[in-house]
Amino acid sequence: MKKFYTIFAMAAVAAAFASCNKVETLNQPAENQISIRVGTESKTLLRTGNEVRWSSYDQIRVFDTNNDGFRFTTEQSDVATATFTCAEEGGWTGGVPVMAIHSFRGSINQTEFDGTKVTAQMNHNQVIQNNKSYARDASLSIGVVGQDGGDYVIDEMKNCFSLIKFQLENKDITSVKMRGNNNEVLAGWVKVSYNDGNPTWEVDGDNGQKELIITAGGKNSGHSATKTFFSVEDTDDSGADVVGIYYIAVLPQTLSAGLTLEIEKLGGLVATRTIDASITLNRSKIREFEAPIDHELEFVKGNIILDLTNAAEFWYKDSDGNVHEGIPMRGAPLDYAFDFWNPRYKDGDNNPYLFHGNVYQWSSSAACLSMQKWTPVQLPTIDGYVLKEVEFTYQYSTANPTYYITDTGYSGATAEADVKAHNLGSVNGITRTSGGRIDLTYAVSETDDRYLFSSGEGNVKMILTYSPKSEPEPTTDIVINCENAAAFRYNDGTAEVALPARGSALSSAFDFWLQDSPYTFNGKVTYWSNGNVLCTSSRVPIKVPTISGYTLTEVRFTYQHTTKDVTYYVTDDPSYTSDQDLAAHALGTVSGITKTAGGVIDLSSAVSATDDRYLIAVGEFNVRMILTYKAK
Repeated sequence: MKKFYTIFAMAAVAAAFASCNKVETLNQPAENQISIRVGTESKTLLRTGNEVRWSSYDQIRVFDTNNDGFRFTTEQSDVATATFTCAEEGGWTGGVPVMAIHSFRGSINQTEFDGTKVTAQMNHNQVIQNNKSYARDASLSIGVVGQDGGDYVIDEMKNCFSLIKFQLENKDITSVKMRGNNNEVLAGWVKVSYNDGNPTWEVDGDNGQKELIITAGGKNSGHSATKTFFSVEDTDDSGADVVGIYYIAVLPQTLSAGLTLEIEKLGGLVATRTIDASITLNRSKIREFEAPIDHELEFVKGNIILDLTNAAEFWYKDSDGNVHEGIPMRGAPLDYAFDFWNPRYKDGDNNPYLFHGNVYQWSSSAACLSMQKWTPVQLPTIDGYVLKEVEFTYQYSTANPTYYITDTGYSGATAEADVKAHNLGSVNGITRTSGGRIDLTYAVSETDDRYLFSSGEGNVKMILTYSPKSEPEPTTDIVINCENAAAFRYNDGTAEVALPARGSALSSAFDFWLQDSPYTFNGKVTYWSNGNVLCTSSRVPIKVPTISGYTLTEVRFTYQHTTKDVTYYVTDDPSYTSDQDLAAHALGTVSGITKTAGGVIDLSSAVSATDDRYLIAVGEFNVRMILTYKAK
């Protein structure tokens, strides 16, 4: 396959360089009556040759000499210069108008002016309505109010963004996501300076967005569940569908390490396009891919991410089956569990991903999902996917509850003990400013059902990530995945229980095994609760399973909890515990394992009179590992 383009040819928006003649002397407006004639440098409707037009859905916010802001609207469409009038109740009641901003329509009333900079939002969720255009809610432009005779004018609203032009050749693309490879802010709330007609911007605190999400919103949906970019385009003269040309609005900057595009098509299939060269995105200019961005890409199942950071978006169904928009506020008398969902997230058949539990929205301001102590919330079960991560971004309470994930919705008097005994992952220490995550990558369970519990009143915002199940590769090997020490069991004399926690008093070695596994280990071990690793003392052997007809050929270490440089050995005799014996009789050895870098002991060429194998560490043994056995 040929190398994918040198990224971008460059073009300029046609009206980009007309000068803005700032008028220094302004007259006081007539009471309650004011209109402003506004020209464009660029707007959300592009015509042939990159001409730009205002549309009747456009709004601007005008600030006066007191820094007060007033909303202005226009009834004109498809014009290069439009007349905007004050839309506030009572009309214009401010001082002399001096500055104006065009921003995301939903946030226009939240823009602010401090006399020098305007704080405004450029939306990162960009919905393209028209072919050969960009999202109407992604524009961010600033202008200085002057006068032409007795009329107020803005010669041009100056762009505060750049455009990236792209084409698609697949007919079923549903979204394009863009990220800078150096984690750059691409949109969000910014402070904009007019800067004599060459606007500059800076991020407003932590309110920048590092990912752009571009979706289709044209008049023909094409599919009942999901709109495709193909449906945005009109038909050609013969009536055939034509794939269109689209634009991404980005804050101007240099992406020092390039960018990555994640392209999704119907069925949840995803492909990635990465450009690893530095890219400069100039204000009010267009950069263009030289070929369709989905050209010769291989699409595979991608992650499903449910962003639940705004509980106000949830809908629920009451005990009578009635659907309500918005979960009841905290304190509402709900004594039953119910189905609830975010209508943004649905499967291919247009069915929402369902949650179930007795919950409420904390408040209109915090918009947290609030849970009762030790009361389960069932998270969505998605066919073909498994929950891999729960990221908590915010907690309203100053208390410090622990959050748990299990595969069963335990209830009643024993719920607390059951949850702790069968926990698949947990986290605490979440605050309003410090998040946390539960990593379920190594969770072992017979079912895909997942439940969220809290040890106290839980009131959090969270993001769920589901990964596609991997298809097992055909093999005759026996692979024992020991990466989740919490999945091990042993018999304490009365019942099968989880391994003891680190520090427990263990006087002798014992048999232990993975749940529902026929293969038995033996050793004096503990379960390291913090790192979810298998732990034993230095030079204390662990006998791994001996499988008839098979030989252990590989021990793959994927993680080590300690920061020390421990050396791990495989032998065929548990009496080899001294450093001299281990060095002389080891069948294989490895060191240098860390929390991020694994290691392998290759035993494929090991020569031994017995199939028994023992693991011994010089240093505390605390690792995650995978054992591979091959048929003799």
